Amino acid sequence: MRGTAIVGSIGVLALVLAACGDESESKSGLPECTEANSLCTLIRLPADFNETPDHLAAAFIEKVPPTGVPAAMAALIEDPAIGVDKPFTLTVDKCLEKPEEYYLYVILYVKGGGTWEPTPGKDYVGHSEKKKFGADPVNLPEITLTVAQ
Repeated sequence: MRGTAIVGSIGVLALVLAACGDESESKSGLPECTEANSLCTLIRLPADFNETPDHLAAAFIEKVPPTGVPAAMAALIEDPAIGVDKPFTLTVDKCLEKPEEYYLYVILYVKGGGTWEPTPGKDYVGHSEKKKFGADPVNLPEITLTVAQ
């Protein structure tokens, strides 16, 4: 996956990470957003995960696997509270300025892994199905990360 620059220049990014206005938990246990232009999902790790999380990046991309710079960043979280038995609830308010179809691509960078792009065999990645973001609330199924290839 070399050549994938998901995080980009942190100083230039305007990241919006907030709880959805009326976020609640659905009957399935997944977070549920109700506010326009928001997204909610649950990020899970595989049972054999035994690394120390460093930071988590979520971006909107046009194709999987991603190449180049993402269309937009959704979130960048330092020291995310995530573990095998502790999934991470990702809620983003004001996803995009105009509605577009993208994949939500998630990278969990671990200690000793990558910084700007995932290190194969070390960091963890996952993505949603292609969806329209930036208009109605988007409640994604959980995303289970796998080791980057």
